[in-house]
Amino acid sequence: MICILSIIIWSYVYWISPFIGERVAQMMPIEAEIAMGDRLYSSISTTVDIDSTKSALLMDFYRECGFQSEYPIRIEYADEDVVNAFAVPGGRILIYEGIVREMESWEELAALMGHELAHVNERHSFIQLARTLSGYLIISALTGDIGGISAIIIENVNQIYELSFSRNHETEADEIGMSYLKELKIRPDAMVDLFSRLESGGIKGQLAKSMEYLSTHPITGDRMKHLLEIITEDESFQYDQLDNPRAKEIWEQLRTDDDPLEEEEEEEEEEEEEEEIEQ
Repeated sequence: MICILSIIIWSYVYWISPFIGERVAQMMPIEAEIAMGDRLYSSISTTVDIDSTKSALLMDFYRECGFQSEYPIRIEYADEDVVNAFAVPGGRILIYEGIVREMESWEELAALMGHELAHVNERHSFIQLARTLSGYLIISALTGDIGGISAIIIENVNQIYELSFSRNHETEADEIGMSYLKELKIRPDAMVDLFSRLESGGIKGQLAKSMEYLSTHPITGDRMKHLLEIITEDESFQYDQLDNPRAKEIWEQLRTDDDPLEEEEEEEEEEEEEEEIEQ
């Protein structure tokens, strides 16, 4: 009986569930996805220290680069020394201070945004959620006991399959993110630079366990090699790269500990005082 149940669950996890998950995601209106993502993000954000000023800078950077999406993209800056970034369904993206400080150019931040934006636009996390939920619902109906042995079996199988499923989505997000950089004339090998830095442990030599980005976005030599092949073999990537002083300025502000808005207010106050003195 256990063997038969295992075969049924294995067949569902590997063949039926992915199909159902994608069909459910395709049928779901974007508005419903956004609402679900907002609820999910609300539960996550309560455990994170959000810097509203730098979050505004991230949104300025996003707009300055020229990214586009049919989703209401909302990017926030987590003031925590964690090397991570992720997207949730519906257009919310969270970028941690730790990963920003690992970067050496504004183009790397653009590459990271392009990658996470691809996850949003292609509904990757929503598809995975739909797939996981459909699996548990059907198995619960079949066994009447999701807390029993069937749950243990599917949990172990899911862990293996979810890794493969995630890698497929990561490859797609890499390729689509690169296409965004091409459209915006941003240096394409910036994505390779960032991944190489993270894969090697970061320019500051942080411990691998602090690199949470590696657990959610597995980076391999083959993956970076694939990106380099795209750049070198696709002639459309041989373009005049954009120089964006404003994007670079925003990136530099994000990497400082000072509040850029407070600095602007102080400068304005100083200018007003000087004008009053002159008068």
